[in-house]
Amino acid sequence: EQSENEEDNQQQLQLQHQKLSIPILLSVLTKKNALLNVSYVVAMFLLYIGMSVVENLIFLYFEFLGGSYSMCGITVAVTVLFELPLFHYAPEVLRQLKSPVWLFQFGCIAYVIRVVGYSLIPLHHPYWTLILEPLHGVTIGFVTVGCVAFAAELVPKGYESSGQGFLS
Repeated sequence: EQSENEEDNQQQLQLQHQKLSIPILLSVLTKKNALLNVSYVVAMFLLYIGMSVVENLIFLYFEFLGGSYSMCGITVAVTVLFELPLFHYAPEVLRQLKSPVWLFQFGCIAYVIRVVGYSLIPLHHPYWTLILEPLHGVTIGFVTVGCVAFAAELVPKGYESSGQGFLS
């Protein structure tokens, strides 16, 4: 184990003298726990694609359900009201779970429940969406904090913001 730590330290020293680039980040991604790291990035990519589709079309869907502009504004307010405390407490939840992977998974579960729930809302009952909107805060809060923690664990010291930029 001692030689493994020395090897990691040597690798970090080499990386600190290089400009951090996508090939270097990809090599870091595949060094330790390659399957977990790659699957995390792929899951994150797919989640953000899904979230992008939902966020860009959700107000059209609310309009289809019979919602007003005021209702759309209320949904945004509800989302933000739940995001703020979640961002505040997410680091503590991360400490309790001991892994950004679990935090990310809980965020993904909240997203799936929210999206499936939207599909179950009957026509002309748009305000039922307010029940599901807090799950958006859970998704954003937990996934964002999980991704930041994942990037901080993955990349060498001093390159945390580059790792987060790569992941986003």
